[in-house]
Amino acid sequence: MEQITPAKCGDHGNARLVASKGMISLWAGKQSAMAPAGAVRLNLTGKDERPTFAFLGITPPKDLLSPQVTIDWPDMSIPAIDKPRWDALVKMLVQTRRPIFMGCGAGHGRTGTALVIVGCLTGVIPKDVDPVTWVRERYCPQAVESSSQVSYITLITGRAVTAKGSSPASSMGSGARYCKGKKDTCTHKALQGSDYCQDHRHNEQVSKGDEGGKGSQ
Repeated sequence: MEQITPAKCGDHGNARLVASKGMISLWAGKQSAMAPAGAVRLNLTGKDERPTFAFLGITPPKDLLSPQVTIDWPDMSIPAIDKPRWDALVKMLVQTRRPIFMGCGAGHGRTGTALVIVGCLTGVIPKDVDPVTWVRERYCPQAVESSSQVSYITLITGRAVTAKGSSPASSMGSGARYCKGKKDTCTHKALQGSDYCQDHRHNEQVSKGDEGGKGSQ
């Protein structure tokens, strides 16, 4: 049985190797962290925060040091990316044969969610485990913050997740539902094949007593 030292939450200012399998290695931290040499970055903030440095007065282009893929992903929520696009993205990342670094503002919610998804789709995370718990044990106990992120992981990976969102505000009790069920009150287009709205503010859960379906506006 694999023996691991339980992860503790740090400031995530340094990239951390979370797991590897064959030629695939998954790293994570804040988006502003220095990624491992030659890594391809999965930028989860929508802002280019790659660190730069100069050598002999010359500043190399950022893409030369660390190419990146940018995802516009709202904090504490989910991106407008469905499973086929995740499959294509992960295939491209693997084909680069580079270390894969994922980072957001604090290195928790979006970073943890991406780690779980990429880990599942690459086969790095074993199939017989709860993938969120697996990432929290190896990276940070605060990885994957909101209930919408937990449900999004199941939607994209097809994996059962028993772990809850790490943020206390993300769990609002039984009977919660998502924006797609509020057909009479929300006119935003739902993501294809999911219960999520393209307006991320509508994706937080509502309590059982909120039958009006106003959600998080």
